[in-house]
Amino acid sequence: MRQSQSEQIDDHLAKEAPSVAVLELLRLSLGRVLNKIDARGDDWRTACALDDLRHICDWLAAAIIDKSAWLSRLDDAGRPKKLMKFSTVASILAEADKAMLVFAQKHGNLKLTDGEESVWLDLENGYVLVRLLTPKALDRESAVMQHCIGGGGYDHYLANGQRLLLSLRDAYGKAHATIEVNVDDGRIVQLQGKQNRLPDRRYISAMASAFCRPDFNPGILTDRFGFVLSPDGQLYDKYAIPAGTAVAGDLKFPPGRYPEGFALPDGLTVHGSLSLSEYRQSGLPAGLTVHGVLSLHQCDTRHLPSDMVVDGMIHIDGGSLGSIPAGFHARSNLSIQRAGFHEFPDDLKVDGFLSVSESTFDRIPATLRVRKSIDFRGCQIDRFEPGFAAVADVTFAECRIGTLSEGMTVGGTLHLPDTYVGAMPATADIAGSLVMTGATVSSIPRDWKIGGSIVASGSTLASLPGRPTVFGDLLVDHTHVENLDDLRAVAGNLLTSHRITRLPDGLSVTGDLDANGSLLCELPTDINVGGRLLLLHSNISSLPSGLSVGGACDLSGTNITELPEAFSCGSFLDIIDTGIRVIPNGVKAKQLLCDDRIEEIGDDVEFSNGVFLPAVPDILTVDAMRSRIASMRNAA
Repeated sequence: MRQSQSEQIDDHLAKEAPSVAVLELLRLSLGRVLNKIDARGDDWRTACALDDLRHICDWLAAAIIDKSAWLSRLDDAGRPKKLMKFSTVASILAEADKAMLVFAQKHGNLKLTDGEESVWLDLENGYVLVRLLTPKALDRESAVMQHCIGGGGYDHYLANGQRLLLSLRDAYGKAHATIEVNVDDGRIVQLQGKQNRLPDRRYISAMASAFCRPDFNPGILTDRFGFVLSPDGQLYDKYAIPAGTAVAGDLKFPPGRYPEGFALPDGLTVHGSLSLSEYRQSGLPAGLTVHGVLSLHQCDTRHLPSDMVVDGMIHIDGGSLGSIPAGFHARSNLSIQRAGFHEFPDDLKVDGFLSVSESTFDRIPATLRVRKSIDFRGCQIDRFEPGFAAVADVTFAECRIGTLSEGMTVGGTLHLPDTYVGAMPATADIAGSLVMTGATVSSIPRDWKIGGSIVASGSTLASLPGRPTVFGDLLVDHTHVENLDDLRAVAGNLLTSHRITRLPDGLSVTGDLDANGSLLCELPTDINVGGRLLLLHSNISSLPSGLSVGGACDLSGTNITELPEAFSCGSFLDIIDTGIRVIPNGVKAKQLLCDDRIEEIGDDVEFSNGVFLPAVPDILTVDAMRSRIASMRNAA
């Protein structure tokens, strides 16, 4: 279900709030203001920058820790009056800034002792990165820089080690920037100058060698500051990158922020991932190399350069891409959504999986090579060239296919859920199973080789000609199948169609035979069932003599009036609501489920776990059941 704007605002606040207590105060202040902005029809997402939201969170967290007096001054609804007075984001930020200034005045003269800070990294030109190790060190940094790292809001990171808290100091020990780094992935969470302003570019340049470390992810430079960093520590404006530049970390270009005529430079190398949204150039640069993921979202790019190299996943979502070059090599996964082109290139090679959705194609060539699974969803495909081959699973979900490939081979399972196939080829080789739940397919050709199960539940399948053996489950419930005359063996479970009235002679089912609710009226005399025999409310009226079932046998609600002598099953035998009145000699099961209409139990009958009657709370032994039958007969 789609979230309301109010729910989205609340989720946005919850992601940044460090505690439930802070979140409640955020809802009363910033959340209330953002909802008013939305009610006016304005965009609440642009009303408060992420850094400002974090600044407000830090102020509220510090107020809770400090037990600020204003928290106890409440209105009639029990809400802090201070928070209810705010009408704009600017007024909330002004109050947070004021609190930070007050804190700075209180703690500006703090003196630290040895061990409260340590030099973490020596930089060029006398700069160092100092690690802040104690709450007192955080308080002093907060006072000097007039931002919110002090006051207790970040003290828990000192204990749990989840964040690296650093201060940039010059040769005279003066602080110029504060950095918060997520230890797990090296992501720079915050990089703040004095009073939460952006640090001066010279200070960012001073830290360039630190950002180039393999345990740092400098994505914040691009996302917040608009810089990119080369592996040798050079800073460039991300909209003016020189040709042939290599970029450390990820490079992201959100929609709607491109300068007029902007184009990526030729020879660009991105050591992380490259993400482009609504990029308006007709092509990507020649010689583009991306060591991470390449994402193209609603771009006007008409073609991909033939010499492009992407080590990670390629994700194409909509846009105007007219073609993929012939012979293109995707070294990892290739994901295409709402493709602008209608024909796959010849000799396309994908080393990972191929995922395609909501697209239309005239043909899929036989030269397509995918090392892992192939997945098409919501696509329309006119035809496959003969000889199409896949080494792993292939899925066509909710697709419309004119014809599948003649001689198609699939190294795993072929999935066709809720898919229309106009023509099934005469031959195919499926190493795994064929799963076609809800598919529009009338028949599985006799020359199809299928190495696993056939799952056709809810499809329009009408026949299985020339298929004596199924090497897994055979599920044809809620299909148009009326007979299984050619079938002799099922290596798994058999779930029959409700239209089937009889099963072929000599049938062997290794697993369960489930004909519940079917029109099945008889079983072949030589049938073999290794699992359960489930005939609940079917039209069955008799069982063949000598029948032995490996698992449970459910005959409840049928018209069966007698059990064959020496009948046996490996679990319970359920004869409730049947016409059976006599348990003949030699019947064996773990437990009998019956009602009080049983009139006789023969000799040599074995129910090791007794007899269960719904009317009796206890399990009866066979002898106790005989006594009960005799008492009821005498009472009558």
